[in-house]
Amino acid sequence: MASTSSSSIQEAEAEAPASAQWRPKQYVLAGMAIILVASTVTIVTSIILRPAQIDFSIANFSMPKVNTTTAAEDNGLAFNFDLNAYNPSRRARVIYRHVVVSLELQKNSSPSVRKTSVPGNVIDILPLSQGTNNSTSMGVNGSFDSVFFSFYSSESSVSTTIKVIAQVQFKIGLAKTRLYSIRVLCSRIPNLGLSMHPSVANCSA
Repeated sequence: MASTSSSSIQEAEAEAPASAQWRPKQYVLAGMAIILVASTVTIVTSIILRPAQIDFSIANFSMPKVNTTTAAEDNGLAFNFDLNAYNPSRRARVIYRHVVVSLELQKNSSPSVRKTSVPGNVIDILPLSQGTNNSTSMGVNGSFDSVFFSFYSSESSVSTTIKVIAQVQFKIGLAKTRLYSIRVLCSRIPNLGLSMHPSVANCSA
């Protein structure tokens, strides 16, 4: 019996080093499996939540007369337009977190004159949620100082291009992407003034 017990102890001691040597390999294999699964999930999620191509355009750009209280302010000019955004995706919703709009004024007769940026105000309250395969519109308005605008409009017509910077997230179900920044420049709108007809412009990145 003593020899049998001694033999069992020796066999257990012989197996112990082998088990101890196998454990690090198991950890390595398990770690590699976790990395592979995580990478697969990340790739699949990125494909599912890839950003949609948002199409921006300008509609109903006009310059109505500003309501003023004094004769000195009588030449004030305002502008307003609709910023349209189309989300073609059938899976991803869009959340507009922040939208910045500016007008870049240019004297048509003097291309060498430096363009001047005039900010626009987005009327709609942000963040703004947009559904799948959907077009939404945001109102934008602003005003020009009469003296400032006269520099561009005197003895020449003035045109503008519109810049849009939008920070958005895309959402499918409960999953959201990181914040994306979309920058577009819209086609030129010529001959700004009180008598202009409502104008449209397409935008591109």
